[in-house]
Amino acid sequence: MEIERSSLENMPQFEIQVEPNIVVKKPQIDYKKALQDFLKSEFLEFTLAVGCPVQCLRYCPQEVFIKKYGNKVRLMSFEVFKQILAKVPTSAGIIFSGFCEPFVNSDFVRMAEYAYYNGYKLLVFTTLYGAKTSDVERLLNLEYSGFCLHLRDGQVINFPLSPEYEHNVFRVIEGLPNVTFSLMNELFTTNNRENVTRGVLPISKHVGFCSKLVTPQFVVLPSGSVQLCCNDFGLQHVVGNLLKEDYATIKKRFLAKKCSYHLCEYCSRSVPYTRHLYDKMTAKAKKIAGLK
Repeated sequence: MEIERSSLENMPQFEIQVEPNIVVKKPQIDYKKALQDFLKSEFLEFTLAVGCPVQCLRYCPQEVFIKKYGNKVRLMSFEVFKQILAKVPTSAGIIFSGFCEPFVNSDFVRMAEYAYYNGYKLLVFTTLYGAKTSDVERLLNLEYSGFCLHLRDGQVINFPLSPEYEHNVFRVIEGLPNVTFSLMNELFTTNNRENVTRGVLPISKHVGFCSKLVTPQFVVLPSGSVQLCCNDFGLQHVVGNLLKEDYATIKKRFLAKKCSYHLCEYCSRSVPYTRHLYDKMTAKAKKIAGLK
């Protein structure tokens, strides 16, 4: 079809304005500092299931945990999660890890979304074992103070490889700006909790300073039981139950007690007060000097 030149000349003319190039600077986020700040802050760590199928037993004393836990409810329902979270202030961060791979619970992603959209900061530790691609895509829509992948290493973590697992690992790497990695046979440093839990005890020591005794970092189980910290795989120290009382009550009672626990005598996080004061003064001096 031919168009006459006169027709083109008689068409209305439009003025096209070209905007100058505008460079929008995104705020620079120090993800390393955000993760460090999170781990120094108050948080509640969720164990969403009992009985982890990953079985990295060199560092994870699952057999003791399962035996000590007994016949109580083994899977945290979404409704119980909501009930517990309603008792926890948003000033406390939420960690999904605890004593079991979070993807064992099919409601994990739904729980993460619920916590995020209700104003909680999130941190996730996962092997991605059992994760569906659709689950991972949903998780990529959220923001995290940290997201740590415990990668399959063929030794400590040795579940079967699958195309879906490989795809999910690369999607997390592509989709999150602050993903970190742990290889149990190389990059992981144990704090000896596996031996302590199994009764292979080092020489006990006088309990000094531990941030977890000053800034609560509890672990909650599917039964609602609140454990002292992430080292308490042997369930030695129950500090409350979030299905029977609120978080503020547990925290107030815990801080008022002002004492150490038997587990603390063998924990590497417990350091002499002199060392704690030295580290604190050194960190302050570096900050004043503008050093990292």
